[in-house]
Amino acid sequence: MAHSGQFSLFRKSRLGKKIGGAVFGLLFGSLVTSSVESGAFFIFGERGEDWGVAFWGTHHITRVLGGLIGIGIGSFVAGCIAKDRGGRWGLISALPRVGLWVIVVFLGIHGAMQKYIIPLTIGHWIVAALLTASIPFVAYYAGRVGQETRIENNEFFEREGTLLGIKWYHWLWFFFPIHITGLLATVSIFQIIAFFFLIIRSLFWFLVVGDWVAAIIGGGLYLLGRSMYETYNLLALGHQRGLTNRKIAKYIGLWLVGACLGVSLLQLFAGWILAKL
Repeated sequence: MAHSGQFSLFRKSRLGKKIGGAVFGLLFGSLVTSSVESGAFFIFGERGEDWGVAFWGTHHITRVLGGLIGIGIGSFVAGCIAKDRGGRWGLISALPRVGLWVIVVFLGIHGAMQKYIIPLTIGHWIVAALLTASIPFVAYYAGRVGQETRIENNEFFEREGTLLGIKWYHWLWFFFPIHITGLLATVSIFQIIAFFFLIIRSLFWFLVVGDWVAAIIGGGLYLLGRSMYETYNLLALGHQRGLTNRKIAKYIGLWLVGACLGVSLLQLFAGWILAKL
């Protein structure tokens, strides 16, 4: 009987972790989508666009991609924490986002959306339909990938007192640099798109100036990714490498502040060049 009770408690504990992982994945995915939205708003938001929670002006492709990227990452996290049946828990984590779009479609069909919030265009309907239909598939697949990643790196994720390999309390502040990184990465991606159209417009421009702009934008994206990688590794493995808390905090500060300042300057320089051409 005692063993049966302990097994029951263990199962309840695992269930609680899975539910908590689904909630954490929802928050993580929402943060990623929010960072993409912030980056898009930085580029387009000052042009009188009708910007809201559901729709980001007339930038429908950006809205769909931003939503699916957030869902994919959030469901991956949920599946990774769940450890088994990751696809199911990735889907559970994404259900509130599905519910949001079902409500949008419902209000749109009944006219309440057009009357009280925003007139729905064909583009808005396409966004709502695509996200409603595709979120479950993306969430399920990403959750399965998260589960497989957890199993393949069991020795890293199973360390006691950690959440996704780092101490749980670090997530109380780590969300902020993740958001800034997503914002800056989104701005860089839009600069790449502008760069691509300039290449098409002028082959001569590409041959003379293009390599420099490509190096600036690509270097900024590399710096963002490297700073997140190094910060995560310092949080997860810093003590195992013999570093003190003070040194870990120092190196993290250098990476995060240096990357944000460096990438911001690179983006300003790349934007200035693109605007002149």
